[in-house]
Amino acid sequence: MIHYLDTSALVKRYVNEAGSPSVRPLFRAGGVATSRIAYAEIAATMARLCREGALTEAGRDAVSARLDTDFAAITIVEIRAALVQRVPALAARQPLRGYDAVHLASALTLRERGVAVTFWAADAVLVEAARAEGMRTTLVR
Repeated sequence: MIHYLDTSALVKRYVNEAGSPSVRPLFRAGGVATSRIAYAEIAATMARLCREGALTEAGRDAVSARLDTDFAAITIVEIRAALVQRVPALAARQPLRGYDAVHLASALTLRERGVAVTFWAADAVLVEAARAEGMRTTLVR
């Protein structure tokens, strides 16, 4: 079993908030996956939180320093043309924003490779879309 985390779930590894106690143990157990785009989304989220005063500069820099190590230890779905070409059909069927559709397409790609996948997100609309696409899901709260 692999746990695919979209950015809304993955950020809970780095910021102590609701859902963090559910997400953090997944990294100790292994079997975590995400899309390459989550790297940029996490970095941007940490910078935003720092600008807003919700995270110190030291905290932002600590997360930035961990990203390469963490991303080397988990399964990464690379963004390729075939994956992005799945987005229009997903967005037509489901009420998804752009990168949410990329995350769902990434998880579906893993499943099509024969991997048992559970899709994790803190976004209820995205979780419902994943469920509608036949994914096992976890709404992180």
